[in-house]
Amino acid sequence: MSVSHYTRKLLIFHRFPIRCLCSRVQESGNGDTTQGNKQRHNWIGPPHKISNLREVKYHIPENESTAEKTYRLLREENAKFNHQFWLAHNVAFIKAKEEFIANKEKESGAPLPDEDGTKHILTADEMARFYRQFLNDHQEKLKVYNREWYMRNIKMLWPALKANVYKKLYRR
Repeated sequence: MSVSHYTRKLLIFHRFPIRCLCSRVQESGNGDTTQGNKQRHNWIGPPHKISNLREVKYHIPENESTAEKTYRLLREENAKFNHQFWLAHNVAFIKAKEEFIANKEKESGAPLPDEDGTKHILTADEMARFYRQFLNDHQEKLKVYNREWYMRNIKMLWPALKANVYKKLYRR
């Protein structure tokens, strides 16, 4: 990685920081600290171990309008839908991959360790055949998901426009 590329990545991270899902420690006027949950921005958590999607805790302003609330709830619902789909899809993928590897090991006999002690690993061509077969088997599910994903995002356009116009006009 070149220095300029590394510097560019740092600048992007600095410009768009990710806030962790955690409670913030706030200091009251008399000097003692209290745990608070007064977030002013959306908080983005670490990727889920199976779905690989990051949980987002959306900021709820004190004077949230109905348009903003509708848009926020739609976003939360969409994130939940995405998480549930990718969780189920990735669980099926992991299970199918483990079965494929186990079947290949049975066909070739017990997995023999290589010279350095590591287990025999399937070739890239064998895994490519598995990936192709898995995608072909789940093609219809992915098409249905893509259609649903597009419809959900199109449905969010009008509430997003209303919420952002309200925010620009009434919050200065």
